[in-house]
Amino acid sequence: FHGPLQLRHRPCEALHRALRDPGRADHPVLRVQYGPDLPHGDRVEVRDDLATWDGDLQKQLILRENPKLVEVARDATASPQLLQALVDHIHEKDFRLRWGIAEVLDHITRIKAEVLNPHIPKLAELLDDRHHMPRNMMAITILRVGERYPEAVLPILPQFMKRLESVEGHERYDAVRLLQTIIVTHHDIGLKYLDIIKQLDAVESNPSVKLACEKYLKAVKDIEAGRE
Repeated sequence: FHGPLQLRHRPCEALHRALRDPGRADHPVLRVQYGPDLPHGDRVEVRDDLATWDGDLQKQLILRENPKLVEVARDATASPQLLQALVDHIHEKDFRLRWGIAEVLDHITRIKAEVLNPHIPKLAELLDDRHHMPRNMMAITILRVGERYPEAVLPILPQFMKRLESVEGHERYDAVRLLQTIIVTHHDIGLKYLDIIKQLDAVESNPSVKLACEKYLKAVKDIEAGRE
């Protein structure tokens, strides 16, 4: 970033917040399932008939029915071949396929997020998708990985931080939220965005983004005080 912070203007913010906190409630990109059938932690249930990239799987991805997507996520976690196939198809012509793939990958972050670490540079290509649904779903996926394994997102951090300039509040929120982790785990890297966050905090009208900025700034202050 160079010079004063300038936001790109569009008519309105089309999306709201998506992560499971006050700043991301009711985001239309996500139909996240937190019920008992969604696996957590390192336990992965493996079926005998793992999904493969075929017409049936593509139909499931287009329909985006959560029970099916969770099942595909389980399979992809257990099968490096299926995971690679999903990653290889993130640029499918049909945006519904790109969106469905991104949502499966998001489910994987709550099963075994680390399997996505080596794929982050490729997944980050979808951050520039022309359609907001797959673009923002992938951003949420990368954010979830980054909060658990921040070193995995460092190579694409400058690209992700472009969201600080977005007119969409949830996109600015994504970027600042990731910086809240980076400033703690990789302080010198996170500190590079200090001036930008100060500028954003001064002009931000979205309360969730402003709160995220303040949390980042407080973390900077606390860390610096601890070093004195």
